[in-house]
Amino acid sequence: MRETYKTPLTINEQVNHIKSQKRVIFKNISESEACTILYEHNYINLITPFKLRFADTKKDGTPKRDVNHNHIYSKDTEFSDYYSAYLEERVKYPIIFSNIMRFETIFSSILSYETIHYYSLNTYTNFIDFITFLKTNALILSANQTYSRLQIDNMQKEINEFDKEMSLYEDIYIFFDRLSLSELITVFRCLDPELKSKVFKTLLNANAVLGYKTFTSFDEILTRIVPIRNCICHS
Repeated sequence: MRETYKTPLTINEQVNHIKSQKRVIFKNISESEACTILYEHNYINLITPFKLRFADTKKDGTPKRDVNHNHIYSKDTEFSDYYSAYLEERVKYPIIFSNIMRFETIFSSILSYETIHYYSLNTYTNFIDFITFLKTNALILSANQTYSRLQIDNMQKEINEFDKEMSLYEDIYIFFDRLSLSELITVFRCLDPELKSKVFKTLLNANAVLGYKTFTSFDEILTRIVPIRNCICHS
């Protein structure tokens, strides 16, 4: 772990930084107004996600860098261009949020119902057997290199916490209801293949597969849906 971090910049220092390092100018929006906007919306939301739009790029689209490995900006950019990009993105959030929440609700409900009944999760012993089954399937997925090492490690870490989580609720329905989207995806991916196929087909019939019609494409979007959800919900 690093002993030191970047020195936090004041709002005025942030303005000076983007002026000197990113050639940001303030004609449509004054520096004073920019200070207020940065203070209320955060540099990491306003500037960081959009900086590559205005940086110089190579023919292949990758950003150019100087000898200090910093991005290169060869022309001035209005602060209002950053702010507009930020607002244009955020106006889409309610639609994205609504669709993700609908998916998460239906996914959780169908997955939990089918899993509880398929594995007869009506005793603690059956629940422990279920966890063992998930762990075994995670190892099979790892051996088959179905997912990346990082994904497998995260899945195994989540499964290892299930027994502890169950002890908090002592109710299988509450246990499933409290699982995060990431944990629900882990359960789904480690299910018996027959049940996994049934859950996917049921979701497909309920129009709850985010527009993806094949299992492969649906499973692929599951990898990205959690960070998208977290970005929308938690900036």
